[in-house]
Amino acid sequence: MTIGVVIFLAAVALAIGRTVARRRRIANGIDLTPHRMPNRVDLVPGRSGPPRDLDEETWSVIEAVRERHEWKAAAIWLADAGRDGNERWHRHEILSQLAQQNRSWLQEWLRERPQDGSALALHAGLEVTDAWEIRGSGFANTVTDEMAAGFERGLAQAERTARQAAEHSPEDPTPWVTLITLARGKNTGKDRFREIWDQLVLRCPDHFHAHWQALQYWCAKWHGSQEEMYAFARAAADRAEPGSLLSTVYLHALVEDEQRSSPHGVFRTAGVHGAWIEKARADVAHALPSDPNLAAARHLLASALTKRAKHESGLKPAERAALYEEALTQFRIIGPFCGGTPWKNADDPVAEFDKWRTTAVLERERQAKLV
Repeated sequence: MTIGVVIFLAAVALAIGRTVARRRRIANGIDLTPHRMPNRVDLVPGRSGPPRDLDEETWSVIEAVRERHEWKAAAIWLADAGRDGNERWHRHEILSQLAQQNRSWLQEWLRERPQDGSALALHAGLEVTDAWEIRGSGFANTVTDEMAAGFERGLAQAERTARQAAEHSPEDPTPWVTLITLARGKNTGKDRFREIWDQLVLRCPDHFHAHWQALQYWCAKWHGSQEEMYAFARAAADRAEPGSLLSTVYLHALVEDEQRSSPHGVFRTAGVHGAWIEKARADVAHALPSDPNLAAARHLLASALTKRAKHESGLKPAERAALYEEALTQFRIIGPFCGGTPWKNADDPVAEFDKWRTTAVLERERQAKLV
């Protein structure tokens, strides 16, 4: 064996040893406090971010509804949202959570005002939840005929209620969000779905939750395909104004793709996702701190940046190092909260979140040495 061969084999062995050591450090976790991030033992798996700071008016309405069952306080608060579809949805979600705990105030509201579109929209959303509880969250082979029949009846009733809400509140996008949500369970055809979607867009073209629900419809696991899902996500990002988190719908599409493939399979091809991830990064950087979707967006962005840096072919070391640094910026802002997508989809969200943080730290250092 020549000296050259010995040197080559020694170099290969050293590289393999470093790779194994790096993977072991990722699996076992490292001290991340020097990198301004909490260690694994301090992570909080149940949340994507700290509790939101609700204003005094919101807390006043919550107390009035929860403690005293004052439906009029809820009605006035929803009406005050005006034509801001996303703000209206935010208030709608808070009231929905309260109604799930105790529906008596909503039932009284409907008795007093049976044609109130806001009350009907709340009721329709609860009927969707009730229908899914009948069906359960299992695969189709776990659903009995009785469960399936109850599910179908529940969705049909929710659709009737949502259409009543739309009739009585013609400018409100909320009932149309419910109809978009219903489309998956009701196996609504694509042409009919597009008609429903057009009605939503007429009322609120930047409705974030509606876009997320529509993305689910266009996923291959429901009624679309990979191509249709990404086309919808690109269109949403194209429409997004600077600072609008609508562009992060594309990051949700990446997560859906990963669940069918793998990070390597999704990100390895050069030039496919980079521009859309960069658009989302810029919008997250300029989003309003009060945006209720910002905390979740940071998790999606940190994941996309790290996985692109690790898997995309053709990137130079300096480019990979820059992507890892951008990811670490998001991880530092996220702090201890690891309950966001995509980590929460894993069997062990804490380990998954920590694995990719650690990957960003170690790979950033390694790529910087190669520059």
